[in-house]
Amino acid sequence: MVKIGEWEFEANANELKKDELLIKLEPQCALVLHYLCNHAGKVVSRDELLDAVWGREAVSVQSVPVVISKLRTLLGDEKRQPKYIETVSKRGYRLIADITEPETANVTDSTQTVQSTYLKPIGLFVSLVLVACLGAFLAMKTGKTAPAIDAPVLYVADVANLTNDNSFNITAAGASEILTTELAHASGLTIARLRRNPINNQWINPEIGDFENSPIPLLTASLVESENEKKIVMQLVDGEERQVVWTHSFTLNNNAFAANQRQATTQLFEFLEVPTFEYEVSPYAGLDGVEELYWRANFFWGLRGRENNIQAARLAQQALEIDPNYVPAHALIAQIYAKYSGEYLDISPLDTKALAKKHFDFAVSTAPLNPATLTAQTRMLMIFDRRPDLALEAADKAIAMGLNNGMIHTQRAASLYLLGKIDDAITSIDKAMAVEFGSPYVKVQYIFANYLGGRYEKVIDVAEQMNPEYYDDFRAQVAASYYEIGQHEKAIKEWLAAVNSAGVQVSTEAETEILALVSAGDISTSYQMLSQYVNAAADPDDIQIQQLQLFWSFYHGDEGLPLELLKTIPVSRHARFWLWLHRWPLFDRYKTDPEFQEYLNDIGVAAASVCVHTVCAAS
Repeated sequence: MVKIGEWEFEANANELKKDELLIKLEPQCALVLHYLCNHAGKVVSRDELLDAVWGREAVSVQSVPVVISKLRTLLGDEKRQPKYIETVSKRGYRLIADITEPETANVTDSTQTVQSTYLKPIGLFVSLVLVACLGAFLAMKTGKTAPAIDAPVLYVADVANLTNDNSFNITAAGASEILTTELAHASGLTIARLRRNPINNQWINPEIGDFENSPIPLLTASLVESENEKKIVMQLVDGEERQVVWTHSFTLNNNAFAANQRQATTQLFEFLEVPTFEYEVSPYAGLDGVEELYWRANFFWGLRGRENNIQAARLAQQALEIDPNYVPAHALIAQIYAKYSGEYLDISPLDTKALAKKHFDFAVSTAPLNPATLTAQTRMLMIFDRRPDLALEAADKAIAMGLNNGMIHTQRAASLYLLGKIDDAITSIDKAMAVEFGSPYVKVQYIFANYLGGRYEKVIDVAEQMNPEYYDDFRAQVAASYYEIGQHEKAIKEWLAAVNSAGVQVSTEAETEILALVSAGDISTSYQMLSQYVNAAADPDDIQIQQLQLFWSFYHGDEGLPLELLKTIPVSRHARFWLWLHRWPLFDRYKTDPEFQEYLNDIGVAAASVCVHTVCAAS
């Protein structure tokens, strides 16, 4: 046991404790902190930590600052005014807190112990293969690649409703959410989620429709009817032999299936001999049935899209009707109201901003460390407070406490690219794609981040794998990426599809004429003609059309045209316009233009305490 300032650190148990708060550290966090304790007061370089903790494995050099950031969050430390870990510019890190009863165990030995513990369960069902396994499987089918992560992976299929009663579709959705959330508590094991549409039981990502015959470790769960009882049956399938090596079932009880699901997950961990990641949060127990309603709501919120989000709002409201003090439902509703207007959600009153803050304030005052509260905080800080820096801190805290789903990683990515940290944003998107494998909703964020990073080929690679209906909101990025790599015909077709999605029909004759100009190599004229046809057919005040016109003006016309068009858009009509702005390459073109900087100040972007893009920070 070591005492670090106000904290007690048990290196062998990976635990930090202060008063009644107990935090279970991730293995790398514990090992880095242990090493810093053994070298307290001395500067430890990044390379030294990589050698000691990771053993110079094939890991990113960013692994060290990421772990240091997590430790600071958990310790309640600040980089600029540190009490625990100090960054020494261009040299490394130093533990500056008072240390008592220091341990001297060799960190290399600890690392080996940790690694052998986490690899032990692999032998139980032949192989918990790396995520690259399914990536290779998809590559054989599609010719495409998938992001890889360095951890054993268990693929988990959403619960299938195999009864003849469609009213249990939503029940299966809630069971899916509980299952993947509880499985995320496993240390050293990545859970890759395979999502279903709960209405028709079809896979959200059709590319992996026959994955059941591929060489991957797979956990399935089904809602079935047996002897006039509804049951959930779980089966673990071996990665190579394709044999069921573990099974468990329990009778469905709508007021207690969350507890039964947790018990089943615990038994699975025991079978795999996988250590679990536990953390203490403020209590938020709900009345009978309310937790199940919340998880159903959370499932639909994770699916994205208007209809799904309306369903999520309704279910969360039902949960609060049963228990008005249930914190996770308050936090979820705050997120939904923050993202959408009341009119969009078909709810009343329309002042959803005030409602969002009301629900969020309740969650914060009741359970500030609840993962649902922290997730809501990331969105609230970005949308209402324009503080992506604080949103990033909230997201990191939630992840450090054990939250590991596509939503938190995509929100973390959003805060990063609002701060101009595109490479880090893409890393977060890769994590989201790993834990929610193949999700089209995560892929559109991947399109977004890679476009901002100038990785146009990656944008095209992902977009061409997807059903275009999933990336309607990101067609501009896809079209612009085609333009950037010189595929102008495909670019124009994407622009036309975007215009059509916005409700403006361009005639077949006009399309033929525009595409003929592209074939003849007259790119500039084709864009001018596109603008003319759209201007003639569209409502001049349509915000979607204005945004599209602004986007393609960046690729043709006078140098100052985008800025002129930008000024014509009434910011007051688009509550989240400042968030939309950072999707554009405008900042790079106009970063030294005083007129553009004045515009940013007028809409409150550059005036915010943290700018949404690094290049406008000097304004």
